[in-house]
Amino acid sequence: VKSWVDAQNRVTDGFLAALPGRATLKSRMTELYNYERVGTPVKKGGRYFYQRNSGLQNQSPLYVRDSLEGPERLLIDANAWSKDGATALAEWVPSEDGRHVLYSVQDGGSDWRTVRVLDVATGQPVGDEIKWVKFSGFSWSKDSRGFFYSRFPETAAGQDFQSLTKNQMVYFHRLGTAQSADRLIYSTPSRPELSHGATISDDGSTVVVTSSSGTDDRYEVTLIDWQKPRARPRTLIPGFTDNY
Repeated sequence: VKSWVDAQNRVTDGFLAALPGRATLKSRMTELYNYERVGTPVKKGGRYFYQRNSGLQNQSPLYVRDSLEGPERLLIDANAWSKDGATALAEWVPSEDGRHVLYSVQDGGSDWRTVRVLDVATGQPVGDEIKWVKFSGFSWSKDSRGFFYSRFPETAAGQDFQSLTKNQMVYFHRLGTAQSADRLIYSTPSRPELSHGATISDDGSTVVVTSSSGTDDRYEVTLIDWQKPRARPRTLIPGFTDNY
């Protein structure tokens, strides 16, 4: 595949290089793209988190301010992660107390993610690492001691990125522990085609799991009592019925 792509690029680049006015067009487009862009800030624990691009950066670094009027501080700059620029900062979510940020690393354009956690005060990773994550949202518990995420089973050795997206499960990761100790929150082994995402309710009492099948516009909503670990999940909105 690589040899085929390289050959295609040689043909394409040779044709494009001969087009008149290409350099002028590139110069003008670069000029138009070269302006500062700032994302919408997220406030947690009195801190403000946001991404800002100075203009021509391939990726927008993540910054934090310890107060509204305080100076900005660089937290994550994915531009330095790889020489070819193919390793990117994907999702990022600050904890409720603003002390930590979980962030996911996207490598080579893959949908798979590696999730890590950053100490905001020091700007250094705390050592937690979560793998086998794809198509996942992230939701911190209200006490900021951990977060909910969705993952797939670990693939066999040498089969990375080749497994089917089935049997997605919702887990809870507590800060400072290994992924192997994460608590399974919800799964549907009898319905492996379902995808699951989880969020915590505003009062921190209930885990809300939303399930779907492919891109079908039908959803199943299940509630889990977070204050009673042994309570059975309760399906609030059953999905995937003919009369839904």
